Amino acid sequence: VCEILGELQWQRSPQLRVLSPKLRPHHAAQIIDTHRDGDPVLRFFYWVSKRPFYKHDLGCFKCMLDRLVRDRNFQPADHVRILMIKACKNEGDMTWVFDYLNEMSGKGLGLSLYSCNTLLIQLGKFELVGKAQSVYKQMLNSGIEPSILTFNSLINIYCKEGMVQDAELILS
Repeated sequence: VCEILGELQWQRSPQLRVLSPKLRPHHAAQIIDTHRDGDPVLRFFYWVSKRPFYKHDLGCFKCMLDRLVRDRNFQPADHVRILMIKACKNEGDMTWVFDYLNEMSGKGLGLSLYSCNTLLIQLGKFELVGKAQSVYKQMLNSGIEPSILTFNSLINIYCKEGMVQDAELILS
């Protein structure tokens, strides 16, 4: 597959069409780690995710984010981060992603309003109030101006947990 990605029109490769149904997330992660050129790897990452038989796992998202941050390619990294957050299926996934993203922020992958709001929404789904509060504090400390969605997400999280007074503080 790495050889095929070196071709100019790799998306139209008959070999890739034959191989693609057999690809699994660990294969994609290995390709992301080993291919020499980051641009085709990112296009491959998006391409394979649209195949009907395939779904990235968190390890694959991690490999792609690691590669993008290592290459200092932060704009697509923010999009991949958002996709990773949305891929969380349970509290364990969300906690792991939260910790991983905190680690990545120390490597230059700064927060964005969109990624923070996505993170707050997902944290709310899994009732991770303390982590949501942490995200909100990180936003404020980073100079990110909260939006209506930010406030609505926090109010929703607090109300679901019976923390009405905290929700009222956000309202005021």
